[in-house]
This record gives sequence, structure tokens and C-alpha cells, in this order.
Amino acid sequence: INFNSKLTIFTFMIAWDGVIVLNFEGFTQSILNLKQEFDLNFQDQISKENTGSLWPKISVGCLKNKDIILTLNELELIQQLCLRYSIFFKNNRQNYQFLINHFSLIEYQCCSLEKIQTQFQFIDNQHSQQFDQYIPQSQIEYVKKVTNEFLTCNLQDYLIKVNSGKKRQSDYCDLKKGFTIIHWINPSILSIINQFKQDLESIIGENKYYWFQDQSLHITIRGL
Repeated sequence: INFNSKLTIFTFMIAWDGVIVLNFEGFTQSILNLKQEFDLNFQDQISKENTGSLWPKISVGCLKNKDIILTLNELELIQQLCLRYSIFFKNNRQNYQFLINHFSLIEYQCCSLEKIQTQFQFIDNQHSQQFDQYIPQSQIEYVKKVTNEFLTCNLQDYLIKVNSGKKRQSDYCDLKKGFTIIHWINPSILSIINQFKQDLESIIGENKYYWFQDQSLHITIRGL
């Protein structure tokens, strides 16, 4: 199986619990096949897949603590910002496609992967000239469903999910050990991520969000 794939950025959004994520259009069939292989061959050794890795995304930042919340007005402004980015990515699609040519098994010490114990790169197709771009329609629809819950929803209802008090900085950065399969992001993505961070902080200030360290940013393929 050729695991090389190209993933295309879809847009930024605020996920449940206030986490800022950068969504891709969907996993390719090759990556979905890999995930299925893990489920079939290691079903007795690994946990059930969490919903957070059912689609490809980069978690960029989280609210700092349980006392920090977003107001409805702030959420509306961020929604408008994400919609502008959505249009931008759609109009510049060819410039935001990224090659996925390796996967890493990580033993982590915190959920943000800012502290890791060991890592092992177990698939490496960096010299392959072939790559998969086919995304099953079910994946495309799933990503749209997740994203549109924020971009087109009733924000008064969504605000409750954002201000849950869960998944704050301590949840990501305090000691918690585990294993996961990930793809470390291409550093060329950082420029658009940093631009979004600046745009968001110009709206709500610099004190609400903790941004994960650049070197820890990744796409989760499958938690273990």
C-alpha cells in the first residue's frame, strides 16, 4: 500500500471546549486503510478510536483556564474570521496542499505533545513519487458536518459547548502519559497558522488563548 497522501486545508474553526483547530478536507483512502489495518490487527491491544481523530486536523491552541470564557460577541467575530479564511482557502486551494509522507509512533508525557518520551518513525515514503489524493465522500461530508456546526450554527447554543471548562491548558500540558500515531506538520504551514493567531488576538486580545508550541503541532492519525 502506498501511504503517501496529499491533504488540503479546509478552514480554521473553534471546536467544542474552545479549542482552535485547523481542519483539512478529509483523510485520503490510503490513510483510512492504514487506520483500518490498526483496528483489525491490534483490536485487543488498542483503545477504541476517539472522535477527535476521525478527521484530519491540527489543534492550534486552547483557552488558558476554566475561568476564561468567550462571550457571544467574541464567538461571532471569530466565526466571521473563520468564514473569511474558509473562502480564502477555497480560492487558493492549490497553495494549501501538503504531502503526508511519514508517520510517527509517539510515547508522550502530555497531550499537546510538547513533552514526549520516545518516538519512532515507522512509515517513511519520503522518496516515493506517487501519492494519494482521493478522499471518500463520507470523509468530505464528515468534515463539513463538523465544521458547519460552528460556521453556520446558532452560536448561542454553540457557546455552551465552547465554555464547557474542559480541555484547558492544564489538560493539555500537565503530565499525562500515552501513545499515539501522528504526522508532524510541514513547517510551511506555520505561516498561515501564525497569521490566524495574530488575527484572532486582534479581536479578543492576547490573554485568553494558550498556543501550542510550533514543534508540537501535528495531525493525529490514531490514538492508542
